[in-house]
Amino acid sequence: MEYIFKKYYQNKDYKKIYESRINFEETLNLNFEVKNNPLYYVFNSYSTNLIEKIRILDNEIENIFEALPIVARESFFDDIIVEEIFSSNEIEGVQSTREEILLTKKNISENGYSKQRFASVINSYSKLEKDEKLDSLEDIRSYYDKILGDEVNIEDKPEGELFRKNDVFIQSNKSYDGSILHKGTDPKMINEYLDKRIDFMNNENLHLLIRVAIGHYIFEYIHPFYDGNGRIGRFFSSMYVNHSYSHITSLAVSRGAFIKKNDYYKSFMQTNERLNMGELNYFVDEFLKIIIKAQEDMKDLLMLNNSKLIESLEWLEKSFDFTDEEVNILLILTQDYIFSQGIGVSRKKLLKALEITGYSNASKNKRYFAKLEKDGYIDKVKSRPIIYKLSKDLISYIDGNIWLILLLDSL
Repeated sequence: MEYIFKKYYQNKDYKKIYESRINFEETLNLNFEVKNNPLYYVFNSYSTNLIEKIRILDNEIENIFEALPIVARESFFDDIIVEEIFSSNEIEGVQSTREEILLTKKNISENGYSKQRFASVINSYSKLEKDEKLDSLEDIRSYYDKILGDEVNIEDKPEGELFRKNDVFIQSNKSYDGSILHKGTDPKMINEYLDKRIDFMNNENLHLLIRVAIGHYIFEYIHPFYDGNGRIGRFFSSMYVNHSYSHITSLAVSRGAFIKKNDYYKSFMQTNERLNMGELNYFVDEFLKIIIKAQEDMKDLLMLNNSKLIESLEWLEKSFDFTDEEVNILLILTQDYIFSQGIGVSRKKLLKALEITGYSNASKNKRYFAKLEKDGYIDKVKSRPIIYKLSKDLISYIDGNIWLILLLDSL
C-alpha cells in the first residue's frame, strides 16, 4: 500500500483516496488529531509481513542465545543493555560512554546495587517483567522520576503536578535560525491525551507491535516533559515489546533507532506533515523496520561471536599445554572478552561458573588463577572484589589466530 503523502504528488484524486482510506471498515481510527487531521492506520499485508519477520528473527536469536554457555549469555546480555542505553543517550545528545555504563552494570551484578550514574535505567531495562505496563498517569511520572531523575537538569524538570505546565518546542540539532520542528501538545490537554494513550496501549484486541509503534508516535507528539521524552518513550516501547517477545528483542528499540537515526527522525517529521493527513502507516512501518534492523545486527553479532568462541576453545586446547581447569578458566574469560567489552569477571563469578562445569574445588581453582596470572595469561584488574581478565598478550594471540581461521574458513 502506497503512503498517502506520496499519493498527493501522483494522483488528482488524492482527497478521494484519503476519504476511502479513513472510512474503510478495516481502518483503525484513533481519537487523536495531528494538524487538525484525525489519526488513522490502515491494516495491510506489508506491515503484517514485517511483524512476521520480527517474530522469526526473535525465535532465531533466542535459539542462538540459549545455546551459548552461561558466561557468554550473561556477557552478551550486559552488552545489549549497555548498547540500548548508550544508543538512547546518543539519539538525545546525552554524553555517556559504553564503558561507563558497563562498569555500572557490572557493579550492580556484583553488589546488587549501585549509586553510579545510569544505575536506575540499567535496573529498569534489566528487570523488565512480562506483564509490566502503564495503568495511570502517575505510573508515567513515577518511571520518569526513577529512570531519568538525576539525568534531567533542575530547570528542565516538570513543574506541574505530573507533567509540564508550559509549552515545549523541539528544534533541529542543525538549526541555526531557531526553526521549530514540533510543538508539544497544549499542557492543558496532556492528561487527557495520555489517558487515551494508556487505554490504547492496553487494548489487547490490537496487535502488540502496532500498539507499540503508534503509542510511541503519540507519546513523542504529546511531549509531556521538557526533557527526556525520547529516552523514556523508547523505554516504554521496550516495556511493551517485552510482553510478547524475548527480552533481547525488547532491547532493539533504541539500538535500531540509533542505527537508522535519520529514518527514525524522518518518520516523525513526515507523519507530522499536513500532507500526510494523519495517516500512521509510514511511521508504523519505519518503526517495525527499526526493530528488524537491530535484530539483524544482534543476530549477526551473536553468530560471529559464537564462531569466535568455538575457534578460541580449539586454539587454546591445541596451542598450549594447559590443564582442563586452566582451559576452562581461560574460556570463561574469553566469553567475557568476546561477548562483552572484556573488562573482567569477578573471582566469585569465575568459581561459580567453574563449579557448573564440574570443577568445584575452590582452593584448587584459586591456585590455578594465581598460576595463570604469574605466567602472564590473565591479569588481576581489581582486588576488592578480585576481578580477572585475559592478558593483553593472550588477547593479541587469540585475535590474530581467530581472524586468520575465520578468514580461511570464508574462502
